[in-house]
Amino acid sequence: TVVVTDVCGEQRFDTVLVTVEDPLIDQLPNNERLCDGLPIVLDASSSNANTYLWSTGDNTPAILAGSPGLYTVTMTNTCGQLTENINVLPEAIPQLTTVDVDCFGNQNGQATVSLNSLGNYQFLWTTSGGGILQGNNGPQNNAQITGLAPGSYVVFTEDGEVDYEDSSITQNTRVSYPIDHIDNIQLPSFAKNPKNIFFLTCDAFGVLPPVSKLTPGQAAYHFISGYTAKVAGTEAGITEPVPSFSACFGEPFMPLHPTVYAEMLSKKMEEAGVNVWLINTGWSGGPYGVGSRIKLKYTRAMITAILEDKLSDVDYEQHPIFGLYMPKYCPGVPTEILDPMNTWLQKGIYISKSIQLAHSFHLNFEKFASQASQHIMDGGPLIDEHHHLGEHV
Repeated sequence: TVVVTDVCGEQRFDTVLVTVEDPLIDQLPNNERLCDGLPIVLDASSSNANTYLWSTGDNTPAILAGSPGLYTVTMTNTCGQLTENINVLPEAIPQLTTVDVDCFGNQNGQATVSLNSLGNYQFLWTTSGGGILQGNNGPQNNAQITGLAPGSYVVFTEDGEVDYEDSSITQNTRVSYPIDHIDNIQLPSFAKNPKNIFFLTCDAFGVLPPVSKLTPGQAAYHFISGYTAKVAGTEAGITEPVPSFSACFGEPFMPLHPTVYAEMLSKKMEEAGVNVWLINTGWSGGPYGVGSRIKLKYTRAMITAILEDKLSDVDYEQHPIFGLYMPKYCPGVPTEILDPMNTWLQKGIYISKSIQLAHSFHLNFEKFASQASQHIMDGGPLIDEHHHLGEHV
């Protein structure tokens, strides 16, 4: 700020904003490899530049390079100008040149594969059904596996670059990264105990309530179950709803038995006075193909009512098959959809579908039952092969 005072003592003020800009950074690689038919991204966004000009004529921070050659980018900010060259080189897809198999007994065979080029290749050996046997990491152009029984095996070879178009092993991929890659993180990254926890499910059979309040035992049971439903369009070959269970809503990532996590959840619920809710965003009035998807505005109204503590003093009724506690009233939600049976024209079919899904819950839970406490077991559906609807209506 500049202050100017004249001979009469009057003052005038003016402010000048001085911005200090970071210098341009040279972080681009000199060479990139281009696999056949797979364009790569050339990204200069980490250079602190304000403007970009590529030899292709593009003025974006990143471009797609679909052919080999020399690419140039000129980056500019108030500190100056920087020009970078990136040489994109063709990389042939490696081919298997030799496959050697030796048999030394029933469980003692070995196999060796070799590629026609050197590189930082990785090898993954699997059974014909997809079971992983062994991985070999580069840099190398051959790999060997031993201790094989007679049968068919598959070996995958890659150069460490992710091919997002390849679904031969899995339809879905996940990624982990350091939390400091997110700009607006909260530090320290923890908070007080929550007041409400929401379990989300998408019931394509149209029999679960849109919102249910869970007891600690029910919360543990449904946490272990991790129920949702596969519907047409989500996976190849799915034409009708199929129950899908994933323990703790993430079974592949849980190193301990699911009951360990469920007991921890129940204990902390009771200690902290936390409410757990099962929110169903699936179908109402019938299953997929007959009923309709629960409207998003109703789901939002349920969540809002819970967060604003408007479901604490309403009356609840227990579902006769699943044992879930359904509110009789929720602001902004039609009362008739809170009990899913009300939305079905044919009540008998609703009961039949509900018992069918309850049986699926019980069948899935058999593998956890030996290590589950009684209060967790009591949190499951009321109907199974030993109980009948008439006992609970």
